[in-house]
Amino acid sequence: MAQQWQSSTAPAAKRNSDQRVSAPDALALRQKVRATVDPTLGKEQARVSILLKDGTRHDLRVEHFSGSLERPLTDAELDAKFLALSTPALGSAAAPALAALRTLPQERNVADVARLCAKAS
Repeated sequence: MAQQWQSSTAPAAKRNSDQRVSAPDALALRQKVRATVDPTLGKEQARVSILLKDGTRHDLRVEHFSGSLERPLTDAELDAKFLALSTPALGSAAAPALAALRTLPQERNVADVARLCAKAS
């Protein structure tokens, strides 16, 4: 969670990379974080409290995480997530693969779409 907070504007693939989570600033912040289980929270709920050096406390409660049934991702968010996660594997073919996937309901031959999504050898 510490690296998520530190680099929340970076794409998920970069936030969670081995390089990012092993960075000295992420390691230092992680030493200051204490995670606990709250059995009163539902599986889609979270509560975060941050206590600053000056004693100021910031609390945040999330009832449903982004991407849940109650808070589904928008098409733009889904597209961004697909591109962020597929570009390392597909390279320049990621955007055409996404466009093809968007036409899947009307597609007669899904083999063409599958070929676009396959990693080039």
